[in-house]
Amino acid sequence: WLHRNGGNLQRQQQRVALAEEWDERRDQLDGFVATEKFDGIRAVWTPDGQYADGRGEPGFMGKSGLRISAPPPSLQALLPSEMALDGELWAGRGHFQLVSRLMSIGTDRVRNLVQARACGLDPKKQQAELRDMRWVHLKYMIFDAPNAGGGYLERLEKARRRIAEIPGAAARMQVVATEPCEDAATLGRLLTRVVEAKGEGLVLRKANAPWRRGECKERRDHLKAKRWYDAEAIVLDGHNDGRSSLWCLALNQRDVEEAGGVQPEFGITWNRKEAPPPPGSVISYHYRPFTSEDGVPGRGGILRVHGPMTCEPDCLACRQGAERWEAVSGR
Repeated sequence: WLHRNGGNLQRQQQRVALAEEWDERRDQLDGFVATEKFDGIRAVWTPDGQYADGRGEPGFMGKSGLRISAPPPSLQALLPSEMALDGELWAGRGHFQLVSRLMSIGTDRVRNLVQARACGLDPKKQQAELRDMRWVHLKYMIFDAPNAGGGYLERLEKARRRIAEIPGAAARMQVVATEPCEDAATLGRLLTRVVEAKGEGLVLRKANAPWRRGECKERRDHLKAKRWYDAEAIVLDGHNDGRSSLWCLALNQRDVEEAGGVQPEFGITWNRKEAPPPPGSVISYHYRPFTSEDGVPGRGGILRVHGPMTCEPDCLACRQGAERWEAVSGR
């Protein structure tokens, strides 16, 4: 399927603006502004119904260029019929998985009927009304108006003024705030503030840049920045199924410790030429602040292998790993 449709998918993605990873060695931030990167679901309000796979009803378009959902009537009534908007459907920091659950209508009609009656709803309207109730917990965070014209800050101000004209819109949507971010030191300060508040990261845009669809590998005027963390884990298992992955148990993920949670198990890619470490080994890895509610690290990579348990007796992580390995190896 991917072989047959890869070209189509690539063309579809060019319908939205896509950010590149910020590279300190390459990217100068003169004239940039920063907004928070929200851990939700990308949603481009498309009032003309023009999607990658053809024309349809007004609705939200995802990064693929395809229609992902129509907003419930209570939200659609607040969205401008003449202005396309780009944003994120968001349920608050750290609640990425909740967004898709709230967006889902549900296919179990019997369960929906029971829920409808319990809520005192008309069974004939229960599916639409339950969906409307779920979406109330989502906020549409608007960070661009693609067709408004002008530079980025100009487009954002046009969106801000338009939303302000709509009674009741402030409860369901918000145009994001921007802050100047013209050097790495400012970026570090803003990123620390967002991450400490359990946010995902920052999006950086050239303040006067026009809207352009697709990637910006050459232009570098639309960037994203996230914070990396380091932690250790025990290797529990490995497999040779083409993915070269290791199955690991985290030892000291800081976010999990701070939340009082249980250290998670997760898969991580081994992409080095040498043989992967055997079960019982301790690895150091880096990961980005996770957006899933189960604590699984996002897009982590291996930094180093500590070696067999007996090779580094003075390593705190190895001692901790040896104790955990003894506890889990017999399970």
